[in-house]
Amino acid sequence: MEVDLDEKIVFANESFCKMMGYELEELIGKNASSIFLTEEDTEQKQKIDGANNIRKDGTASAYEVKIRKRDGSPVWMIISGAPVRNSRGEVIGSLGIHNDITERKEQELLRQELLEELSTRNEQLYEKQNYLSAINDFAAKLIRSSDIAEIANEITVYITSRFGFEDCVVYLKDDVKDELILAASMAKTKDHSAYESPEKIPLQMGIVGAVANSGISEVVRDTSMDERYFGTKGMNFSELAVPIIADGEVIGVIDSEHPQKNFFTPEHLQTFVTIANLSASRIKSALIRQKREEAELALKDSETRLRSVINSSLDAIITIDEDGLVQEWNDQAQVIFGFSKEECIGRSLSELIIPEKYREAHEKGMKHFLASGEGPVLNQRIEIHAEHKDGSYFPVELSIVPVRMNKRYLFSAFVRDITMRKKAEGDMQEALRKQTELNDLKSRLISMTSHEFRTPLTTIQSNTDLISFILERENVGSSSVLTKNLDRINFEITRLNTMVNDILMAGKLESGNFSFRPAEVDMVEFCNELIAQSFAYQRDGRTVTIEVTGTARPVVIDKSIYSHIITNLLSNAFKYSEGKPSPVLHLQFTDNEMHLIVKDFGIGIPYEDQERLFESFYRAGNAGAINGNGMGLAIVKQFVELHNADIKVFSVEGEGTEITLTHSFN
Repeated sequence: MEVDLDEKIVFANESFCKMMGYELEELIGKNASSIFLTEEDTEQKQKIDGANNIRKDGTASAYEVKIRKRDGSPVWMIISGAPVRNSRGEVIGSLGIHNDITERKEQELLRQELLEELSTRNEQLYEKQNYLSAINDFAAKLIRSSDIAEIANEITVYITSRFGFEDCVVYLKDDVKDELILAASMAKTKDHSAYESPEKIPLQMGIVGAVANSGISEVVRDTSMDERYFGTKGMNFSELAVPIIADGEVIGVIDSEHPQKNFFTPEHLQTFVTIANLSASRIKSALIRQKREEAELALKDSETRLRSVINSSLDAIITIDEDGLVQEWNDQAQVIFGFSKEECIGRSLSELIIPEKYREAHEKGMKHFLASGEGPVLNQRIEIHAEHKDGSYFPVELSIVPVRMNKRYLFSAFVRDITMRKKAEGDMQEALRKQTELNDLKSRLISMTSHEFRTPLTTIQSNTDLISFILERENVGSSSVLTKNLDRINFEITRLNTMVNDILMAGKLESGNFSFRPAEVDMVEFCNELIAQSFAYQRDGRTVTIEVTGTARPVVIDKSIYSHIITNLLSNAFKYSEGKPSPVLHLQFTDNEMHLIVKDFGIGIPYEDQERLFESFYRAGNAGAINGNGMGLAIVKQFVELHNADIKVFSVEGEGTEITLTHSFN
């Protein structure tokens, strides 16, 4: 076929036309490339254009090219092209001899495809062999690893170094704390990730926690779109997490992340699953072994602590078997009984510390318990005598506890030497006896002395009354010295009578011979009547101001005793507040309590005296010039406690005193 410089066909022989399926008329004047090439044949067009450029320079060439027949089917040609010149020697076109090499070319291409396929398969086989080799190496490493940390470390090392992952983290499940614990982590490069694996992850948290809960592997293509991801956003966009399952139970998770989105492939997933499956049984065995070792260590520690407690006990701890032979003998047993542990182990307890008179009962009791399961002295504290190594007897407190071990019983006895306690009890009983005698003597003395005081006081009182009568009859003036002396005598008689009454009352309270008859009382009415009878007419014109707050309700009291309490408190209030406003009696009712408050505005009580205010015969330091015997408040306190009530004092020296009685309604 001949073409001009524009690639228009000038001539084609019959063989060419027949080969390509055209008539000559259809070809003449047509562009060769537009007829024999399609838009898809870009590479072939470049080859033809290159050859045409060479021939324009007057150079011949040969090349292979694929063109298309009329029906569109491809045909491979070797085209030998030479330039066509005019009479002046100018290149005006080219002439190409076309040789059909389609059959040979197709065979050649087929061979090439087969070679490429074989090369690809060889490469895949090589990769498969490397993969299997890595898996086998990993399995071999696992066999030699028995510690959980070693196994977890092998997983992370192999996944990053032998399988080419950027990083790997292994978590193990802690069912007790309901969380995942970091076992090992590895990054291929130090700066691979700004995300550091957390030491602990709750099972409800993150992609790893979800996999641990579900037991199903997950491949996350884009972590920025997954709200469960809690790593550094924008750092690792892909995540692969696979559960480690042993005996149908999730025991851990293998996890990896990568900065590229859509990084992890099904092959990556399969690698993780294979490693997880290979590791599961080894990890499970290691966990069981670790728990067993921890349990053994805890047991040893517990035994050590128990042994320490037993040996440091202040009681003798002795254990015997069903035959009555000693199995345990602690340090205190040696101290109490004088026998060393070596002397006692394996010997009968009866011949060691049980007095001869108790041995038969001891052996019968053992036989009875083993036959019936009943023992009258078991599981309770009893006091008995024991025998020392030197043959002496001494009192002990004994408790025996039976413990069933391996179908046999052991009996642990806890023995305490109570020699000193018994002596102390004897001394205490003797002291109590003597104290009782002294109290009886004191009570008799107080009663006798008080009665003996009353007789001369009554005589003195009668004579002063008689003298007063005579003076009045003889019309002796009221300003006479005799009258003043008589008044002084009457005052002292009254004071002595009050003291004697207080001493008698204190004696009755202490001896328990005091009558107590409580009943429900309307406190508001009771206080008003008492004040009207005893405090209506004071020499200085003052009275008692009564205040009531809350809803009044009956209170259970002994009226006679309570009259004494209120009278004493109000008398003190008047006595220690001369020239000040009237004292106040405030009845305050709440749902649960009644507060009776007596308040004065007098001299007050020094702070340092308030703690001892309720002691018998004690008086505050600033009360020396005011008459009193220090018995009143001591008796009041006992009367208040007799009512199961409470008494408190609040006082500021120079400002006054407030005494509060509190009764509970419950």
